[in-house]
Amino acid sequence: MQFFRRVITVLSIAVAAAAVLRVKGKTEQATRRGGWRPMNPPRE
Repeated sequence: MQFFRRVITVLSIAVAAAAVLRVKGKTEQATRRGGWRPMNPPRE
C-alpha cells in the first residue's frame, strides 16, 4: 500500500511540474522563438 501511495505522490508532483512549465512557456509568443526562416539560395 505504501508503494502505491509513493507512486501516486511522485506522479502528481511530475504532473504539477509539467503543468507549471507548460503555463510558464506560454508567456512567450511562438513566432518569436524561432521557426522557419526564409531561405535565400547562395548567389554564384
